[in-house]
Amino acid sequence: MKQYLIVFYLLSGFTFSTPSFAQQDTNTTPQDFYWKKAKIAKVKAFLYFSEFSTPLGGQLILNKKKQLSKDILPKYTQTLTKEQTNLLVQKLATYTPNDSLIEMSLCFNPHHALVFYNNKGKILGHLSICFACDRYELNPEHPNNKPFTMTALKRLMQQLKMPLFDEYEVMEKFLKKEGLLSKVKTFEKVPPHPNKEKKQN
Repeated sequence: MKQYLIVFYLLSGFTFSTPSFAQQDTNTTPQDFYWKKAKIAKVKAFLYFSEFSTPLGGQLILNKKKQLSKDILPKYTQTLTKEQTNLLVQKLATYTPNDSLIEMSLCFNPHHALVFYNNKGKILGHLSICFACDRYELNPEHPNNKPFTMTALKRLMQQLKMPLFDEYEVMEKFLKKEGLLSKVKTFEKVPPHPNKEKKQN
């Protein structure tokens, strides 16, 4: 019987615990929002896995103490080129009013991430991505809610030659290859295409 990693969560009102950054001000206006002022000098891409303690189990790349996950696979870590970094910085620093509806998956189990640093190596923020759920979380948040498309993020990871997991069977094969399947214990049969809900931007 084929197995799928549990990422389908049906509890309403569920929120993710994300590490807060002191610079983030919930009262900022589009003219002075956090990402417009952030002095990003370097961006790193990470691949990580962890033992999931809940059915959803989605853990961000940074914990509440702003420390990188201990479950990063170092050999897949990549530093973005200057051109790639500049494209991300430009997108993050741009605010475009948008009142359209955004589709949001109910599942979220990220394994890819981008971490943003200043020129002294201090972490300014992070973005955790789940390609199987077609969803990501940016912290601190952006006034555009989702400044990047999943297509653009997938293209970036492909440029970096990072393993991608659009389907859970693919991820399971990768985990077996890396000897990690025994660590990721919560494999059970779930629908391969999680339901989506509409979220007002």
